[in-house]
Amino acid sequence: MNEIRLADFRAESLQFDINHHFQPKKDENLALSIKLDQRVRMSATPKEPTFLNIRVTVFDDAENNNYPFEIIADVTGVFFIDAEGADREAILKDNGMTMLLPYVRAMISQLVSLANLPTPVILPPMDPSQMKPMEQPAANN
Repeated sequence: MNEIRLADFRAESLQFDINHHFQPKKDENLALSIKLDQRVRMSATPKEPTFLNIRVTVFDDAENNNYPFEIIADVTGVFFIDAEGADREAILKDNGMTMLLPYVRAMISQLVSLANLPTPVILPPMDPSQMKPMEQPAANN
């Protein structure tokens, strides 16, 4: 039986940038724009920790896309995966993402709340199959 356990997580970076040039459109609801990326750093054995980093960007490039703000949440989870071989990475990408995303969603909601914006932002549940690899290498943990 393959098992995965989230041992710890931390916010590597939480960035909030208001767009002072935002122009709301009359009688139009603003659709939520979300970009999801992930990167993994696999350990050699199941006894060693494995790391999953996810980056969630809300309203990417706010000024050029006329969004009210931009948020980038970069969060790393520390996992132990009781499996062998190539299955370990697949388990981490699917199940690890599912375990880590609720924490990231809460961080983003709190960040918007702390910015004292009139409308809350609550991200919908996200599907790990929407992920695509990040281009930069994983940070040392």
